[in-house]
Order: sequence, then C-alpha cells, then structure tokens
Amino acid sequence: MALIFVYGTLRRDGSRPIPLLFSAAEWVGNGTIRGSLFDFGAYPGLQLDDGGVVIGEVYQVTADMMTTMDDIERYDANDWNGSYYWRKPIRVQLHDASIIMAEVYEVNPRYFNCIHQIESGDWIHYAQTKGELPDERWPDEQPIANKVR
Repeated sequence: MALIFVYGTLRRDGSRPIPLLFSAAEWVGNGTIRGSLFDFGAYPGLQLDDGGVVIGEVYQVTADMMTTMDDIERYDANDWNGSYYWRKPIRVQLHDASIIMAEVYEVNPRYFNCIHQIESGDWIHYAQTKGELPDERWPDEQPIANKVR
C-alpha cells in the first residue's frame, strides 16, 4: 500500500476521481503541499517549490493502482526524460495539522510551459469558475487515452 496526493482531475470532484477509478482506494483526508499549480487546459500541473500552497486529497492505494496512475500520468521510472509527469515523495499537511509522506505527480518542464499559474492552488474551484474545459490533449497534441481517464 502507498499514499498518493492528488491535486487535479483525480480529486473527488475532478473529471476522473480516484473513488470512481479505484473503488478499493481508501480516502485518507484533505491536505496541502508546497508548490505552484498551473493550468494546462483540461488538467493542471504542479511544480514543487515554495511558491504557494496546493490543495488536494490523499488516498491509500495498492501497487497495482499506482501502476495504473503512472500510466495515466505518463510516468515511467525507467525513462525520466520521456515522462510527462514525475512521481516523487512529498510532505503533506493534512487538515488535522498532522504531516505525512505521500507520492505526488510533478510536471516535467521539458513538456509543459508553466506560465498560467492558478494562484488559489485549488484546481477544482478554479476549473468550476473557468467554464467548459477543452478536450484533453498531451503537449505533443495527442489525445489522452480514455482507457482509465
């Protein structure tokens, strides 16, 4: 079992929430991490830094679920440069003020221009006020596979 911090489309009110994808995933709680959140159209991306606070949720997942999420995020531990997102450990502050370690997906700046920062650090609130989201496409303009998303 592992803990994962999700900040975008995998959150409960996102377009592909973890509870819908993985009924056996266990919700741990809401939390925050240090970083900057960016708008990439239909989904967000995170840069780990001291730029702000990013809001998200923590889930306990199995190794198989984590492998599926690696596929969703186009993360390959054996191809760091070719991965769109990198999975890294991060300190998460839960709403009860406790600190835990969890995994998070950070953007690979090689593929994304991090110019449209989401100042609130909250993708769900931002997306709701943004209006209709565009079709999901990777930076290379390939549609995002809908196998799990």
